Amino acid sequence: MISCTALTKQYRRGTDAVTGLTLSVEPGSVFALMGRNGAGKTTTIHLLLDLLRPNAGEARLFGVPSPRLRPQHRQRLGYVSENQHLPGWMQLGEFLKFLRPMYPTWDAALEEKLVKLFAVPLTQKLSQLSRGQRMKAAFLGALCYRPEVLILDEPFSGLDSVIRQDLLDALVDFLCDGQHTVFLSSHDLEEVERLTDTIGVLENGKLALHGKVDDLLDTAREVTFSTAAATRPAGLPNEWWNIVTGPLGSTFTATGVTDAPALAAAVKHHWPDATSLTIRPCGLKRLYVDFLRQSGTESPVPAAA
Repeated sequence: MISCTALTKQYRRGTDAVTGLTLSVEPGSVFALMGRNGAGKTTTIHLLLDLLRPNAGEARLFGVPSPRLRPQHRQRLGYVSENQHLPGWMQLGEFLKFLRPMYPTWDAALEEKLVKLFAVPLTQKLSQLSRGQRMKAAFLGALCYRPEVLILDEPFSGLDSVIRQDLLDALVDFLCDGQHTVFLSSHDLEEVERLTDTIGVLENGKLALHGKVDDLLDTAREVTFSTAAATRPAGLPNEWWNIVTGPLGSTFTATGVTDAPALAAAVKHHWPDATSLTIRPCGLKRLYVDFLRQSGTESPVPAAA
């Protein structure tokens, strides 16, 4: 449903925003594109939507190169961005009336349900809505025709917890039939962990980490221990991310773990005086943050399939 092949975008100053990006998103899956600010997430989305043209490579939606998308393809495509442009002079009710005839699959019952859930005023102009209400309006405009592919660019950024929960509830309900493919860019790790089954992490425009969330977490462990060692031992495995040692305790994230006793023995090998050693399952937030901290000081590990 969504694919990129050697996708590259270079801006005028010679900076590569996206470099050789290759990935695919299977039908019915939820893919989260993650990374630091400026890593290339929004550029990738704009390339997918043909809002930008690549310098090399190709992006496809529905198996069609993005520059060749036709209205019949866009009728199957939804898009919501944190900087969504809406016709401010329209009332919300007028906006929905304007959209209905453009989409043959428009679901009036879903529209009624979402209007009630979001509690947005249909008679108020879009320009007079709060930021949270405008995002609800954007979701209304993107969900009511049940798009096969939904692309979301930081949709929850800067929203209060109640509005974010309303949008999440609507999105989870929308996805429950497994018939929709979602490409999500977000910094909100709790939402990513709740919604997605696959992640890709961009570092300087390159795919540095990629895999199914369950597979990545199945072999990741949070390690904590105490040691009197003042310096970091040499020869530590590359699969140990963000190693922090100090008088208050030492910790790191170990990846590719298949044998916990072997991991404990390896820790004792590098820190013979290690005590209070604990090895526990790792959450997505810990895995992601430690990966970024590790790759920020050392060469990123190869993208994991």
